[in-house]
Order: sequence, then structure tokens, then C-alpha cells
Amino acid sequence: MKKKWKANDYYMGAMLMGVAALLCAGGIENSTNGWAMLGWTCAALVMGSVGVVLAALGIVTEQQPDKGRKVHLAPTRTVGAGRSSGRRAG
Repeated sequence: MKKKWKANDYYMGAMLMGVAALLCAGGIENSTNGWAMLGWTCAALVMGSVGVVLAALGIVTEQQPDKGRKVHLAPTRTVGAGRSSGRRAG
């Protein structure tokens, strides 16, 4: 369950970075000169890249196996403490 919450946090961060990248792209349209446009473009690219990385981390976190559970459990109580068939050695 813990990995599900962690993956959801990564997904939420990715969505927030996507919204921030869109806001930076809106800043490109309202910039007054070319250097401001370049700055907003770089900021949008960086935030978009961080969003993609966070989404990938969410996918990787979701696919990790649980730490507390063993995949193959050892068989238990396959041989009893004593034989109950009634045969005696000797």
C-alpha cells in the first residue's frame, strides 16, 4: 500500500509540473523581447522534462515488488514430529 501512495505522489508532481510548463508557455506569448522569450522557453522545457521524469518514477515505483512479502514461501509442517503409522524399528 505504501508504494501506491508513493507512486501517486510522483504522478501528482508530474501533473503539477505539466501545469507549470503550460503557464510558462503562456509567459512566452506575453514577453516583451527575445531574451525573455528564451527564458520562458527554457523554463517550460525544464519543467516539462521534470514532469516526464516524475511520471517515469511513478511507473517504476508502482511496479516494484513488495518488500515484506516473499514470492516463494517455504513449505511448513511437511514432516511430523513422530511417525504415526505404528511401525517400530527393531
